[in-house]
Amino acid sequence: MYVPTDQAPVLKPRKYQAIKVTRRTQKDGTEREYRKPAGQYRGLNRTEAYKAYRKDHPHANLDNIELEEI
Repeated sequence: MYVPTDQAPVLKPRKYQAIKVTRRTQKDGTEREYRKPAGQYRGLNRTEAYKAYRKDHPHANLDNIELEEI
């Protein structure tokens, strides 16, 4: 169904919590996971929130960052 752009619902930005995940091996050989909040970001989707995080932290490794919707 076609909806004119002036009548289409406006997408609201969502709020995401960025969490830095660190995994370390302990002396007994088991792996432990540490989760630390790394800021809150708004975006229409996760990609936009990752871009906002990247803008604030240009040298950060995104492999260690998880976004959770608040």
